[in-house]
Amino acid sequence: MQGWQIAGKEVHAPLGNHHTSGGHRLQAPLTTLRGFDCSLAAPQSAPHKPPTVKFDLTGVWVKDTDASDAESYDRALDIMKLGRLQKITAARLIEGLEIRQSPYSLTVQFLTVVPFFKVTERFLFSRETTMQRRDLRGGEQRAQLRAAPDGLLASISWGEPYAGGVEETFTCPEAGVLHVTSTVSVGGQSETTLQVYRRSEAWKPKNKFTLGMFGLSAPPRDMWEGH
Repeated sequence: MQGWQIAGKEVHAPLGNHHTSGGHRLQAPLTTLRGFDCSLAAPQSAPHKPPTVKFDLTGVWVKDTDASDAESYDRALDIMKLGRLQKITAARLIEGLEIRQSPYSLTVQFLTVVPFFKVTERFLFSRETTMQRRDLRGGEQRAQLRAAPDGLLASISWGEPYAGGVEETFTCPEAGVLHVTSTVSVGGQSETTLQVYRRSEAWKPKNKFTLGMFGLSAPPRDMWEGH
């Protein structure tokens, strides 16, 4: 296991991936449910009645770059004041999402070949939770999930530096297609962007990781810090 310093903290990359049908799966793979409408058993001692949701997003979703709005996505990343290397990863090297949905929560993991960019967000329905900031700066972000008329809405906020947040809607306009509409608001600026994903049996990386992607021969200590 190899370690890097990210924002002053030691982070270790996983040694390998699971393989399924020639594709890569995560170290702890999330179960893929092939059906579009699936019902999952509620956990014992359920804290509240789960909302009614029209679809189950559990599974692997590969980004459809051609159908996604790259220009507005770039503007949204600029509003977040991401560092150069973070922006390269977010704009070019996040290839998809792996999602696990239950009646009480939604867990979203970003799929990328970059071993030291591992972001997983877990949202609870109608309950606030905290997690690592999406921009990987120090501190936490607060988040809450609720059912929306056409899908799911995740509300995310964080404090200084660069206090702001994201309103993110997950919808399925048709079977096997996921739309993620994100409105990023930071410092009085706001940008809305649409990213499109398609359901897949497994994630097959399009890229092979090298530090040359970033014009580097070794990772600097502050490579993931913002400006």
